[in-house]
Amino acid sequence: MKVASIETLSCDAGWRNYHFVKLVTEDGFIGWSEYDEGFGSPGVGTVIRGVAERVIGQQVEDHERIYADLFACTRPAASGVIAQGLGAIENALLDAKAKRLGIPCYALLGGKIRGSIRVYWSHCATWRIVHPDVYPPAIHSLDDVKAMGAEVHGKGFTGLKTNIFIYENGTARGWGPGFGRPFLPELNIDRKILRNISAHLEAFRDGAGPDMDILLDLNFNAKTEGYLKILREISD
Repeated sequence: MKVASIETLSCDAGWRNYHFVKLVTEDGFIGWSEYDEGFGSPGVGTVIRGVAERVIGQQVEDHERIYADLFACTRPAASGVIAQGLGAIENALLDAKAKRLGIPCYALLGGKIRGSIRVYWSHCATWRIVHPDVYPPAIHSLDDVKAMGAEVHGKGFTGLKTNIFIYENGTARGWGPGFGRPFLPELNIDRKILRNISAHLEAFRDGAGPDMDILLDLNFNAKTEGYLKILREISD
């Protein structure tokens, strides 16, 4: 079963695009995978298109050999965006192979481990603060956060994950210096940040109730000293 074509496709997802690889075999099977260029990885699609010709005409079943060949030809920079591009091609190959065999992809990777998995509400409050036009209703205050906590509980979730925000002058804004928003390369954690973290989490607790697991995504926004300050602040 040889690869006939590889193309990249994109669709509008509101405030960013979603990206996909479509791999078609000579006998009509289609392998799909997805990749991201919207958050720190511009150029993944260019990588995929740049090496696609080396995959055309190859046997889908030989995905390990194909990956080894692609790795070899990109060895001078075989990480980061390059690795993401190769991974997207490999995933599309695996999807096509599984469809040809009439089995799910996980059967190619050692079999299914579990039949269900617990989920949490990710980026809880985050998108309503940062992208309110796409994810209404907008959040401006801690009362809005409390209301969202109640919403999460009401929809049956048992966990939520949120980020760091600053509340002042009747509005909320994200605080992520690890990603340059704002640009504070020293990554210091001061009392204002600690106070806002506590208030944000307490509002969620008030709304979601005592049994909700609340996760705080700290990303790359502090150094060891700062993380310890945060842990001490929220230890109660």
